[in-house]
Amino acid sequence: WDEISVRKPDNLNERWTFIFRYICGILGVSSSVLATYMIYAWIHMPRMNSLAWRRPHEPIHPKAYINSHALAMTVSFCLCMAPSMTTFEMWPTERCTNKNIHEYLNVASLLAGLGGLGMAIDYNKWAPIKSVHAVVGYAAMALLVLNFMGGYVMYVMGKGGPLKGSLKPLHKRAGFFALMAGMANILIGLMYKQAANRYDEETRKAINRIAGVLIFAMFNIYCCVSRFSDKSDPPKEEQ
Repeated sequence: WDEISVRKPDNLNERWTFIFRYICGILGVSSSVLATYMIYAWIHMPRMNSLAWRRPHEPIHPKAYINSHALAMTVSFCLCMAPSMTTFEMWPTERCTNKNIHEYLNVASLLAGLGGLGMAIDYNKWAPIKSVHAVVGYAAMALLVLNFMGGYVMYVMGKGGPLKGSLKPLHKRAGFFALMAGMANILIGLMYKQAANRYDEETRKAINRIAGVLIFAMFNIYCCVSRFSDKSDPPKEEQ
């Protein structure tokens, strides 16, 4: 266990590799999926109005329409994108299969995210950005879209030549940051809901439980995906 302190890049012993890659990976993905279910159940609690679709012939869309936005964004980041981040770390299949799984999950994440973003814009009648939740949401979705486009061109279509290798670290980091920003923005949205103070105590406690599961998921996904760099001092030249 003391070998964890050895400052070597990506050179953990087998025990810690197993812990970070598989235990943290399984906990991160399973808690992300659990958070999606918990938000679905929370939306159906009293005074949450369940789910609803837009009503274009009425001046105001139903309040439950914004719940559809919340669920779509949770599906995008927690149900689809979180597992996609761990495909190359923990899935016990060949790399080409992992690549396909990664691609399909990110396509589903993109579609759900764009759908959820469209619902929010439609619900607010194209109003200007007025909240931190909106700023973070637009930033996360913009990064998701740009990273998806870059990944599709380089790693699916095979374009880019030597850039495919040199830009891969940026592709991974941009995707990981988009995921963390999206999950953090779900927490911000829950905070806004709780601050409205129009729900009963059980509904408010459910928000706290969802927040705890999301934080747990973010920590474990980070542990699964992050890499250790070499922080040791370079050898000193002999005098």
